[in-house]
Amino acid sequence: MTEIKDKVITKDAFALPYTIIKAKNQPTKGAIVYIHGGGLMFGKANDLSPQYIDILTEHYDLIQLSYRLLPEVSLDCIIEDVYASFDAIQSQYSNCPIFTFGRSSGAYLSLLIARDRDIDGVIDFYGYSRINTEPFKTTNSYYAKIAQSVNETMIAQLTSPTPVVQDQIAQRFLIYVYARGTGKWINMINIADYTDSKYNIAPDELKTLPPVFIAHCNGDYDVPVEESEHIMNHVPHSTFERVNKNEHDFDRRPNDEAITIYRKVVDFLNAITMV
Repeated sequence: MTEIKDKVITKDAFALPYTIIKAKNQPTKGAIVYIHGGGLMFGKANDLSPQYIDILTEHYDLIQLSYRLLPEVSLDCIIEDVYASFDAIQSQYSNCPIFTFGRSSGAYLSLLIARDRDIDGVIDFYGYSRINTEPFKTTNSYYAKIAQSVNETMIAQLTSPTPVVQDQIAQRFLIYVYARGTGKWINMINIADYTDSKYNIAPDELKTLPPVFIAHCNGDYDVPVEESEHIMNHVPHSTFERVNKNEHDFDRRPNDEAITIYRKVVDFLNAITMV
């Protein structure tokens, strides 16, 4: 497996690392730009299981992006980060199809890119297209149980004085638990107006998106499956894989069902690149 590591320098002179994992079979059929999840507050660029990477990189280059995390920065900064990185990557793949792939909040960022850039398709695992929706504005009952052991002092100690890209997930996850478990997530994304169209893809805009592959658990306790149904109902060309589990990230650890879905992702990509 050939890896190329590089970085993008943002307008405010921050270095955002990224990694290109070259397809095993060259020339590549296209580029998959991967954006990790973590509620925009935790996570890391290289969180995909090697088994999934092996499936995706049979014929496609996989690019793992990074971005600065909340609450040290704003959602505006995160969006600018992923756009800057995506633009740098796209310039390297001007002669082949390019796709975005995100899980959870990474899928949200992937869909924003699809709205504002010219791409060939989106892989959306348990994501959402808007933040102005009830689940993100209210207390999440699942996280509320865990958040009882977290307080503002702990959050202050876990928050860095400088922007964070990669993180210690176990500790950092508590910031997200606190944010969702207290209903404060929408305030901790540090923007003036969460109803602004910049952060919410309107139904008419969803209708203009390229093909989208969606996978979501019916019993997702974090991002309700209704968010994916909303996307499916408006995107003209969508594929929806429902997973009958009460989980959020059904692919956290490799399992037969998840591996089957990743292979279906490749079928989805091949159907587009063969046109």
